Amino acid sequence: MRSVEDENILKDICDSNGINYNALHRNHNGIDSNVQV
Repeated sequence: MRSVEDENILKDICDSNGINYNALHRNHNGIDSNVQV
């Protein structure tokens, strides 16, 4: 399990790159395998 802080960092990264965080989790099951930051 990721911590809440890690989740918030991921959300910030997604937001800054125009990625929908919820769609990311649906598409990759919580694994950011296809997303380069």
